Amino acid sequence: MRLFILALSAIFLLTACQAKIGVSNGLTSKGYINRSEVALGNVYLWQRDGGGTVRVNFVDPEKHPLTPRRPAKDETVTLTRGIEFQGGIELDAQQIADLTFEVRNRSGIDAKAISTIGFRDPLKALLEEIRADRPAWHASLELDEATLTHPDGAIVVLVSEVTRGRQLTLEVDTNAAAGATFEAESVRKGSGKVEFKIVDTNKIDIVTTDAAGVPLFARLIPYVPSRGSNGVKFRTVKDSTVVLDLAKTLAAGI
Repeated sequence: MRLFILALSAIFLLTACQAKIGVSNGLTSKGYINRSEVALGNVYLWQRDGGGTVRVNFVDPEKHPLTPRRPAKDETVTLTRGIEFQGGIELDAQQIADLTFEVRNRSGIDAKAISTIGFRDPLKALLEEIRADRPAWHASLELDEATLTHPDGAIVVLVSEVTRGRQLTLEVDTNAAAGATFEAESVRKGSGKVEFKIVDTNKIDIVTTDAAGVPLFARLIPYVPSRGSNGVKFRTVKDSTVVLDLAKTLAAGI
């Protein structure tokens, strides 16, 4: 019995010091991880308070200048924001901050055969589409004709850039993260080092046989509409909380 209790204690000690980390709702150097397979030019109305996201219109990429399309290449895409501590061990706020910062710096996404295309001037492209057919666009964006704002405060979201590719693999220290456990360098718990495991690699790792690749990353720009001197104008929303909320919305499916 005593050996059994000691064995259980050893198992507890091994598992209690393992932090769970999520990264699939984060931002990368290529934008959002595109789990919703959004397309370049899609325009959405986003009710941030939980009202959902609906595609309402489209900015045709063929009508506007685009960034030069370069040959597909392999690249390591870095994680920039939105690394999430998801429990597994009790840590204070500073330890969580240190650990998520470390995971961000040690992690990367190995992307194969990726190619990026986007609007050279996303806002100009959106405004030109609207000015070409104001009534239809005002209706689709549900704008109040007096103020050219959305009565419920919905945010207009434009897909301004998309990166296609054939494979993604999340890595830590250039080693595949799926199923692996890593030792933290910046955080200790008692006399032992804290281990961490990225628990949502299945939402990032992907392989496709499609020669053209699939949409892997997307840049989405959130705008707030209002009346300007020449009709509707847009203010880009840069608040970090809003930007990360949009990442979660995209991850959930739009």
